[in-house]
Amino acid sequence: GECSVIMGNHDYKLLRYLRGNPVKVSKNLQATLDQVQTSWDGSLDDLRAWMETWPAYIESPEWIATHAAWSPQCRENQAE
Repeated sequence: GECSVIMGNHDYKLLRYLRGNPVKVSKNLQATLDQVQTSWDGSLDDLRAWMETWPAYIESPEWIATHAAWSPQCRENQAE
């Protein structure tokens, strides 16, 4: 099988944290960081580098996949 990853808002917050940007470490982010520590085989730099390749959306001729919302303006721009 094959799968793809799309950057979501929680993923982006983790990425900002991994880049060293100031973020509030909420209970949910801390839980994610704890899971990363126990299940990620590579370094945190490797995780950051991989996450930096994640797109905000994926499109095909028939559809566009996003994490959350896609404005009508984006759809109009795609038609051009």
